[in-house]
Amino acid sequence: MRGHAFLTSSAESEAAQESDRIQASYFTHYLVSGLRGAADMSGEGKVTLNEAYQFAFSETLGRTVETKGGAQHPSYDINLSGTGEVVMTDLRQTSATLVLERSSTGASSYANAKRELVVELYKPLGRKVELGVEPGSYEVHLEREAAAYVASRSSTRVLRWCWSRLSSHRRRRNRRGGGAASGPRPSPCPGATGSSSASASSACSAPPPP
Repeated sequence: MRGHAFLTSSAESEAAQESDRIQASYFTHYLVSGLRGAADMSGEGKVTLNEAYQFAFSETLGRTVETKGGAQHPSYDINLSGTGEVVMTDLRQTSATLVLERSSTGASSYANAKRELVVELYKPLGRKVELGVEPGSYEVHLEREAAAYVASRSSTRVLRWCWSRLSSHRRRRNRRGGGAASGPRPSPCPGATGSSSASASSACSAPPPP
């Protein structure tokens, strides 16, 4: 494969906006989220250049359409020759993985032990999603139309997640302030087992029905 690929966070006449909630620029945050696995639409465990860009474009545009700066349109200049797709991430070679099973659905966000937002995506029903992350503990927030849930689990092998329903007050506060919610975490699942291996994965089962 030869040539070049330039991805820009906004159109030439637009400003590249940043978000206080995610503590980063919109485009960079969603590009990284896509590269971690959120953009793997094919479910093959790989993220291509096209998938990463399309995910970052859609999320950036959607999140900025109502900001003071207005809608932000990422752009690209790609001129490549060769065969096949350009693979940016191979999720089968990551040191730790969070797995969202097909039965879960909703807008989800993932924060590390430092309360830093690592990944955001909408998880459609019926699609399995694997996210490549650094070894450690993560707090997962899943929002459905009728309710919100939170789970906390380290990125080691576990049998299932424990989900607890957030109160309406807490859910409203999260939507205004953004980021990972503060407060007590749910207790570990009874009977869940784990190991200290950083290369093992976590399985995210569906939360209880709303």
